[in-house]
Amino acid sequence: MVVILSFAVAAQDVESALNAEEKIEQLIDDLESDTFAQRQAASKTLQEMGRDVIPSLKEALRSVSPDARMIIKGILASLEKTLEQASVTSSTQLSYVNAVRISPNNRFVYATAWKTGRIGVFELDVESAKLKAINYLGDDSTRGAIGISFCKARPWVAVSCYGSRSIQLFRSDFETGALKRVDVFAGDALSPTPVFPVGSVFSRDGRWLFVADASIRFGKQHGGVLIFEVSPEGKLRWVDTFVGDEENQLGNVRGLSIAPDRDELCITSERTGTLTIASFDNSTGLIKTEQILRDEQDGVMGISGVMKAAYSPNGSLIYTTSGRFRGDSGVSVFQRVDDGPQFRVVQELINGRDDLNGFLGGNDIVVAPDGRNVYVSGARSGQVIGFEADPQTCKLTYIETAVSTNTNPGPAGMTISDDGKFLISTIEKAGALIVMRRRTSASR
Repeated sequence: MVVILSFAVAAQDVESALNAEEKIEQLIDDLESDTFAQRQAASKTLQEMGRDVIPSLKEALRSVSPDARMIIKGILASLEKTLEQASVTSSTQLSYVNAVRISPNNRFVYATAWKTGRIGVFELDVESAKLKAINYLGDDSTRGAIGISFCKARPWVAVSCYGSRSIQLFRSDFETGALKRVDVFAGDALSPTPVFPVGSVFSRDGRWLFVADASIRFGKQHGGVLIFEVSPEGKLRWVDTFVGDEENQLGNVRGLSIAPDRDELCITSERTGTLTIASFDNSTGLIKTEQILRDEQDGVMGISGVMKAAYSPNGSLIYTTSGRFRGDSGVSVFQRVDDGPQFRVVQELINGRDDLNGFLGGNDIVVAPDGRNVYVSGARSGQVIGFEADPQTCKLTYIETAVSTNTNPGPAGMTISDDGKFLISTIEKAGALIVMRRRTSASR
């Protein structure tokens, strides 16, 4: 009896699937109708059927008429869209806001504005998706606040301040959103003074803080990474400065990313167009170069002017964006080779090609926690662009332009909540933060 019922259920499922396919085919045929009402009704029904119709619609693009193709592209744009603008918050205190982060509990948002030297603290209302200002922190020591990073293992928040040439360490209270400064590093007799600190990242266990210094020695052609040990009390102890192993390896370091599955850093150097993959010893914090990827070498053509990088959730891919100040305005995808510390280029999307027409000034890049989407900011073209990531080919497909402004610099820093439901972007010159709701895998 159980076997008979199982076959019956399976047969019903097959029949239902066939009926659905026939219905979709008929609706696509209706898009060719001479009657406007019939075309409109078919379009509406296909949208209501949701993302399950996407493969059939994409297949139909090859054979339908130009008019029907235009309708289908509109339906696809609606179905594949993942972001919806929900609120905008602006303040003179946020003039030239360039970096933003959301707390691990998704309740609070923190942003740095380099022109005012302020750190904005906001509460995020998840129902309305609006930000409520709690406080703006700042004094002479936070001049040029330009980057902010969270430690997920400990209650630390680090802020890089190029104006005061310092690294600020705060203790965060994720019940109230409050930040309490616990240490300021600006060099001393036994350690170097930061020259142009622009960002940082914590090790996975929170023991180490790595700080990107754009021009640690001899100008911007020679950047580096300052290495600090963070004590349980929140004191910073300088350990070493990593300056690379080759000439023109770390010119104008702009980004640091940490692998989610191992003790590994990805270092982006804007002026020299390099991507440095480096391991670090978690007992000493010391960094070792594993691979240097250079623009116009070994098939890599899209990282001139590379700004930021982000790992996929499983650490097998690295995504980069370039072009804020010079070089290629684009996005590149690199895949890990044989689970080792080496990567190979998989795809490069550059302005003027591959649906990236008009994209200028790649500044930041974030990956959704489910790995399905990658988002990049174009500071000079005023855009936030979304891609769908194919888990089989590891390639990206453009799906949406979620933000489009005339402000230059426009979208700069971005952050995505740990639950994947919100993406927040700065609008740098406007001193604004845009909150966008994101359709997660469960809601599609």
